[in-house]
Amino acid sequence: RGSRQIAPKKTKLIQQKKLLKKHSSGLAAVTEKQLAEKAGHLEILRGGKKDKKKESK
Repeated sequence: RGSRQIAPKKTKLIQQKKLLKKHSSGLAAVTEKQLAEKAGHLEILRGGKKDKKKESK
């Protein structure tokens, strides 16, 4: 079991959590793409050097 996170009960905190979750998902995608561009050889991450070579052909 990992660490448990207690859900907020106040309406203001619930709204803040929803907003944070919404924005952090896009941030994770951007970070993953940047890592893929740097690594390139990783097959798990899309957008690396391999994908760029395929697109140019």
